[in-house]
Amino acid sequence: MQTRYFAYVANDINASGTVSGFSIDPGNGVLTAVSGSPLATAANPEALSADPLGRFVYVANFGAASISGYTVNAGTGALTPIAGSPFPTSAPLPRALAMAPSGAFLYAVHGATSNSLSAYLVNATSGALSASGAPVATGIDPSAIAIDPSGRFAYIASAGTNTVSAYSINGTTGVLTATGSMVATGSSPQAIAIERTGRFLYVANSGSNDISVYSLDAASGALASIATVASGGLSPFSVVVDPTGKFLYAANFNSNNVSGFSISASSGALSSLGLPVIAGTNPRGIALDPTGTFAYVANSTSNTVSAYSINPASGGLTNLGAAVAAGTNPFAITTIRRFGP
Repeated sequence: MQTRYFAYVANDINASGTVSGFSIDPGNGVLTAVSGSPLATAANPEALSADPLGRFVYVANFGAASISGYTVNAGTGALTPIAGSPFPTSAPLPRALAMAPSGAFLYAVHGATSNSLSAYLVNATSGALSASGAPVATGIDPSAIAIDPSGRFAYIASAGTNTVSAYSINGTTGVLTATGSMVATGSSPQAIAIERTGRFLYVANSGSNDISVYSLDAASGALASIATVASGGLSPFSVVVDPTGKFLYAANFNSNNVSGFSISASSGALSSLGLPVIAGTNPRGIALDPTGTFAYVANSTSNTVSAYSINPASGGLTNLGAAVAAGTNPFAITTIRRFGP
């Protein structure tokens, strides 16, 4: 069985959004557009998520109140719409997605006027979605969601209330229940990342140009503030932790750069790596390949994806060369590992 790596980008177009697909060369990190790319989604695709085995990719269509689902060709990475896609969401304005580690549930947060969180069961064979329970209330204008590695808790950042809240996950139905744990963030939180052990959580705050650091209680899912550090740029809109849990990277929208930090294994504290590196214009999303060898940044105004190699010892980034063309207004990016013949 061969392992292949792919990247997918949601291109946020008002009336007719698209998703672009790329194969990742595991040796040098170079991106090559997959056959049929870009593929139609619906209005304003703003977020992506994929199941843990890389069989399915989902796109949140903010302007169409739907989630587009695709199967992934194991050999080429080409996308094929799942029967019934796009699937209507339980509330309007879906703007962020997260998949449970088991692949059994998909979650969407719904922006201002909806201020809610919805859960969906994922058909393990077809990838089709069906709503599970009614939407759950969040803070004002929820902007991001992350699931802890155990699959027991979900965390929601709300840009309108400058908070991050915890929810417990029913292991059978996927239904979410607020735990009562809510902590303050910086101004206008836009992204959440959790390191691989599930002990620390990070929130990128685009309004205050910083990153909030929290510890997670393994039993209750409760959050406790540790520190806040400068993001190393202006308006961090996306943040990601490498698979080893050693490094964190942020895409800074208004300063056109990517900043990096080392993560203390004992405390979760962040220390600057001495970056940033220059990205394209208005970087909006960042993702690492599943091995943590390469980083990819979606640049929303220059309509490109920038690629970098990651030094495994220092965490430093090295530009891999000219950015590759994406669709119009690339807004979010995800990478997958796909197993196949």
